[in-house]
Amino acid sequence: MIFNDPYRQGTHLNDTSFIRPMFHEGRLIGALALHCHLLDMGGVTTGGFDTTKPSLFHDGLVFPPMLAFRNDQPVKPVLRLFFDNTRFPQVIVPDIMAIAATLRMGEARLRDSIERYGIYAFLGAITYACDASAEAMRDALSEVPDGVYAGTEILDTDSLPDSDPYLVKVTVTKRGPRAEFDFSGSSLPARSALNSAWPDTKTAVTLALTCL
Repeated sequence: MIFNDPYRQGTHLNDTSFIRPMFHEGRLIGALALHCHLLDMGGVTTGGFDTTKPSLFHDGLVFPPMLAFRNDQPVKPVLRLFFDNTRFPQVIVPDIMAIAATLRMGEARLRDSIERYGIYAFLGAITYACDASAEAMRDALSEVPDGVYAGTEILDTDSLPDSDPYLVKVTVTKRGPRAEFDFSGSSLPARSALNSAWPDTKTAVTLALTCL
């Protein structure tokens, strides 16, 4: 599957997600995913980089989750969208084919591991990785004194004339191994392409905690 809707996956339209579901004995056991920057999505500006854009649709093609390959063969109408609506299809379409091949190779390597160690060891390893990460974050948060922390940052322009400053305000309420991040009090959405969808905000919070 392919999709680039930033309200589902964050960042901007050029950053496109490719997901290959993986099955074992008829059961869905997970998926392989790549989040890749494609050179162009059409739109007003070559490459999509224009901070003054007032709308997502100025960026170009917006894909909801849809099939790009079926039985490892490209779904031709989807690839034709790139040929007809982007500036560099001679680069983008081969990139997509390489991405699909990479996901196939990844699945083959995972199947080697399943064949060697068994499905329960495979699923257990995934669970362990997630649990270990969560435990490390809980342990780190537990060392931070409980309380309410607040901060404000300013974005001085939205790249359009007569721009007021934009405030990003966050209040962190920390209790034990948990913390809540509240962004109410921040400015309303900007007129241009400075706004973040919820996946970007979640990623920023996680990155900040990891760096701390």
